[in-house]
Amino acid sequence: MQKSLLTFANTHFAIKAETVLEAAGIVVAPMPLPVKLGGNLCGICLRIPAAETVVAVERLEAAAAPPADVYQIVETAGGKEYVPWTS
Repeated sequence: MQKSLLTFANTHFAIKAETVLEAAGIVVAPMPLPVKLGGNLCGICLRIPAAETVVAVERLEAAAAPPADVYQIVETAGGKEYVPWTS
């Protein structure tokens, strides 16, 4: 199953996002931010099924907890790649 990764500007947004998505019935897996993504982002990100990405982003924007960035997780022979998501 393909997955998407949601990153956040701060921990408050990440925790609020998890609550909003779980209430919407979206399976959420919190995880540490991959080192490859670094930057000025919160250290917590959320992994969700790729098929739920559009709905998840819409719900989070409506709840005032938008993701900073959204990535598709692509499995490769060398590990995982994080490809920026486009709606």
